[in-house]
Amino acid sequence: MKCILLYLNLLGQALIRLPICAKSIEKCNSVLKSHKLNIYEILTGKENNWLDNILHSSVGIAAVQIGFVDLLTSMGVLADYMIGYSVGEFVCAYADGRLTAEETILAADIKGLCPDDIDVVCHNGPHSSTITGSAESMKTFIEKLRTTKIDVKILSEKRIPYHSRYIATVKVILLANLKKVIPERKPRSRKWLSTSVLCN
Repeated sequence: MKCILLYLNLLGQALIRLPICAKSIEKCNSVLKSHKLNIYEILTGKENNWLDNILHSSVGIAAVQIGFVDLLTSMGVLADYMIGYSVGEFVCAYADGRLTAEETILAADIKGLCPDDIDVVCHNGPHSSTITGSAESMKTFIEKLRTTKIDVKILSEKRIPYHSRYIATVKVILLANLKKVIPERKPRSRKWLSTSVLCN
């Protein structure tokens, strides 16, 4: 983890020296000011501990990736395919023209607000995500979101989302049953970029 932390910290410092990336980082910083965050301190701070803070980690990684997307786009390098994980999914939406830089950094900010025992399990769209967690944490977090004027709808208090850590206890049983109904494994085509299955 220290290696990744140092790499991203140095990368943030290097990107700020490139005019196109500096403009992207400044745009992110302007948006985050109203949330009492300073992206420059997060990316270039001497403490080197921003990955220990999930909020700083989310916005730091998003800002660096937004800078990369803008740099590559300015050089005419466009993706044939994209794949992202966690905050990287938001950046894919940005690279695909589905989110603005402002929407992307704010989405990363909101993702970083989640307590450690709450997961964002589905990004339904630029203004909608599904979260899951322990009942007590969810109750507290929902109250916090509502005080910041974020619209919250409770879908179900009894259902466990498929893409959550809470379903892991039935993983072995689920896999055994899937093998019964899908006895022959067929490889994916090149078009299918999966975030849950390793590449061949």
